[in-house]
Amino acid sequence: MRIVVLSILIAFTAATAANGQTTTNFMGGTPSARELVEALRTDHPLGRKRGLQKARSVQIETSDCALVTRGLKGAAAKAVILDIKFEFDSDQLTSNAQETLDQLGIALNQPELAADRFVVEGHTDAVGTMAYNRELSKRRAQTVRSYLCVWHGIDADRLAISCKGETELLDPDNPTSGVNRRVHVINTG
Repeated sequence: MRIVVLSILIAFTAATAANGQTTTNFMGGTPSARELVEALRTDHPLGRKRGLQKARSVQIETSDCALVTRGLKGAAAKAVILDIKFEFDSDQLTSNAQETLDQLGIALNQPELAADRFVVEGHTDAVGTMAYNRELSKRRAQTVRSYLCVWHGIDADRLAISCKGETELLDPDNPTSGVNRRVHVINTG
């Protein structure tokens, strides 16, 4: 049985590295919930203050992939990249993926992150048709969302779904590369 690698990017804004985003890469291992909280924690206006920042917004899609715009609150962007594996051409999580999502679920329930809302955004490589890849990215994002809700009690209202398919490749020069198969979880405040 073949297994694909899916990276999960947890981002506190849609900001890029050029906009001050800090990314911690946990590929190749399973971080602890505390490591995830420390990597993702940002200073919110109601918490420790290091200065005010302008409001930002991000375009997301609803569960039926209709585009909406939401405002983002909070401080500088924070992100982590996690090593998540799905069965090939499937939305079924492997046991290693479940271990990583368990740590993520614990982290999202910690006081530093528990009040925030997130967008679970699915991405695929360019193998298959655009329509198929969009649907696969949606199913994978829904799988991550469902797992966090069912096994960690995270309110479904905190996790919106967005499906990108192959439209935002991380490695456009190698469109079939596994690095393009990922889910972003964006903190919208």
